[in-house]
Amino acid sequence: MSSSPYAAPVVISDSATHRFMPITLAVITATAFFWMDNPESAASEQNVTETPILSLVFTPDADNLIAISQAGLKVYRWPSLDLINRHEVEAASELVLDKVETPHAVTFSPLSNVLTIAGGIASQNGAVVSLSWPDFQPLQYSLSHRDSVMETRWLDGKHLVSASMDGEIHIREAINPSSPTKLTGHSKGVTSICVADDQHLISGGVDSTLRVWNLETYKLERTLNQHSGVITDLAPSPLPSTPPIIASASEDHSVRFWQPTIGRLIRFTKLNSMPLIIAWVVKEDRDPTTLLVAACSDGTLQIIDPQNATVIKQMETGLERIFSLAIHPSDYSAVVGGDRGQIMRIELDLSK
Repeated sequence: MSSSPYAAPVVISDSATHRFMPITLAVITATAFFWMDNPESAASEQNVTETPILSLVFTPDADNLIAISQAGLKVYRWPSLDLINRHEVEAASELVLDKVETPHAVTFSPLSNVLTIAGGIASQNGAVVSLSWPDFQPLQYSLSHRDSVMETRWLDGKHLVSASMDGEIHIREAINPSSPTKLTGHSKGVTSICVADDQHLISGGVDSTLRVWNLETYKLERTLNQHSGVITDLAPSPLPSTPPIIASASEDHSVRFWQPTIGRLIRFTKLNSMPLIIAWVVKEDRDPTTLLVAACSDGTLQIIDPQNATVIKQMETGLERIFSLAIHPSDYSAVVGGDRGQIMRIELDLSK
């Protein structure tokens, strides 16, 4: 792993009190940032949002980062996190706020030519906007849900899946207007979805269950109910396996590893803080291995070894709460979004 170009830790200050973060990171914050070796230096204000960063995604070339919040859509260079000011970005941001209002999720299509932003108004509607990439031209606007859309996933380069707090999952063509195929089975809102393989979609919800859906018949195959709290996130393993493996995170403080298509819970771990978002990291050694990063309610990142479901590292970020997480595909670093518009680059320590 190469050393971070940001040699000094950073101290975020939104008041007279400084909160020190004992890890190497780069920060963009809604208020200001200070270098720790010169805390009396002048503050540099930039990118004021004052709203949580609700979703983060790297662009297909991994050279830029897209962030969404109630302040709209912003694009940053990686790894400098310099804000990119372009007319197309500003126009796309205005469109997102007009159509989606409160965005919750942003994702790219498998062909890397479509960007989707999803969200809505709680208890009123759920919206999905599709934009062309990289020129941000509007392609389609969907308003089929009756509550906020919390997550979207692509099945292929054509079909998009949306999960909503109205308890429904919709599958439709992402570009051509069409009536969606609706999957119903959760008794409460659907918080997360992931594609396990070509034939199975997995969903998690407020009802504490995971549901396994057959993508050929659109029927519910099985329900997994070992969690005792709201499912906060799902993440499929990046390494292929038969049957496929996914991870789930829950408000019951547990992270669980599954082979969901056969209904098998492999192993689980209980964390000392609630896991909110999870993402896999692939260590490219002689034989590639995986680790799972959990962003938790106490502002820490906890790195979990899925082979034995143990926490091998806990990293402080200094954030009171982490709202979003993305892993860079090649440089072993993470980026997290905070409650006041902070965006932090964190070099992960993956040693055991």
